[in-house]
Amino acid sequence: MNTEVSYSIKETRSNGIKIFLQGKNLLDEEMRGLNFFFKNFARLPGRAVVIGLRGGF
Repeated sequence: MNTEVSYSIKETRSNGIKIFLQGKNLLDEEMRGLNFFFKNFARLPGRAVVIGLRGGF
Protein backbone atom coordinates (compact mmCIF):
# COMPACT_ATOMS: atom_id res chain seq x y z
CA MET A 1 0.00 0.00 0.00
CA ASN A 2 1.39 3.39 -1.05
CA THR A 3 0.10 6.81 -0.06
CA GLU A 4 0.99 10.46 -0.54
CA VAL A 5 -0.22 13.67 1.12
CA SER A 6 0.81 17.09 -0.16
CA TYR A 7 0.17 20.74 0.64
CA SER A 8 0.63 23.62 -1.84
CA ILE A 9 2.48 26.59 -0.34
CA LYS A 10 2.65 28.90 -3.34
CA GLU A 11 1.05 28.43 -6.70
CA THR A 12 1.24 30.70 -9.73
CA ARG A 13 0.58 30.21 -13.43
CA SER A 14 4.07 28.87 -14.18
CA ASN A 15 5.27 27.28 -10.93
CA GLY A 16 4.35 26.08 -7.47
CA ILE A 17 5.90 24.75 -4.27
CA LYS A 18 4.53 21.73 -2.43
CA ILE A 19 5.44 20.00 0.82
CA PHE A 20 4.79 16.27 0.65
CA LEU A 21 4.79 13.16 2.84
CA GLN A 22 4.97 9.86 1.00
CA GLY A 23 4.73 6.30 2.32
CA LYS A 24 5.72 3.27 0.24
CA ASN A 25 5.02 -0.40 0.98
CA LEU A 26 3.43 0.49 4.32
CA LEU A 27 2.21 -3.08 4.92
CA ASP A 28 5.77 -4.39 4.37
CA GLU A 29 4.72 -6.85 1.67
CA GLU A 30 7.41 -8.96 0.00
CA MET A 31 8.20 -7.44 -3.40
CA ARG A 32 10.48 -8.65 -6.16
CA GLY A 33 11.53 -6.97 -9.41
CA LEU A 34 10.08 -8.83 -12.38
CA ASN A 35 12.82 -7.88 -14.84
CA PHE A 36 15.71 -8.42 -12.39
CA PHE A 37 18.02 -11.40 -13.08
CA PHE A 38 18.29 -12.36 -9.37
CA LYS A 39 14.58 -11.84 -8.58
CA ASN A 40 14.35 -15.20 -6.78
CA PHE A 41 17.23 -14.32 -4.45
CA ALA A 42 16.91 -10.60 -3.72
CA ARG A 43 13.86 -8.74 -2.42
CA LEU A 44 13.12 -5.09 -3.06
CA PRO A 45 13.43 -2.71 -0.07
CA GLY A 46 10.71 -2.75 2.60
CA ARG A 47 8.83 0.19 4.11
CA ALA A 48 9.88 3.75 3.28
CA VAL A 49 8.72 7.19 4.37
CA VAL A 50 9.79 10.29 2.43
CA ILE A 51 9.30 13.96 3.41
CA GLY A 52 10.24 16.70 0.97
CA LEU A 53 9.67 19.83 -1.06
CA ARG A 54 8.64 19.74 -4.71
CA GLY A 55 8.94 22.77 -6.95
CA GLY A 56 7.97 23.33 -10.55
CA PHE A 57 9.23 25.87 -13.06
